[in-house]
Amino acid sequence: MSDADVEAYIKDAENQWAESVATADPTILKRVLADDFIWTLPDGQRWNRKQTIEDSAAGPGDFLSDHLDEAHVRVFGGFAVTVGSETWTRKAKDGTSCSGRFVWTDTWTERKGKWYILNAEDLIPPTSANPKGCFQGLAN
Repeated sequence: MSDADVEAYIKDAENQWAESVATADPTILKRVLADDFIWTLPDGQRWNRKQTIEDSAAGPGDFLSDHLDEAHVRVFGGFAVTVGSETWTRKAKDGTSCSGRFVWTDTWTERKGKWYILNAEDLIPPTSANPKGCFQGLAN
């Protein structure tokens, strides 16, 4: 696979992961998360592959939508680092909806000809204040 092909594959997978946040479909996660995957959430929790897939399958919770804004991929041989952002809408504690952003970094590796995410870290930028209890435990 050329670097351009790897970049296209990773961008598509990142887009699918973002969209899956509001659909309860863990298919993309089952395909791209490495067995030894670790995800650092905005509140500092760390989840492994199993926890991440189970949470996805359990349902979108209060997420109404989540869309990829950008993903920049840098390929280094059998590794790639992707930085990007997503815009989401959630149901707030008061029943209305609110929007915000995640910015994140994912580290990918190639294993036996397939690409997997080893590590992911999501942050909530300071410009995304916590209106109406929008983060509900993710960050305050």
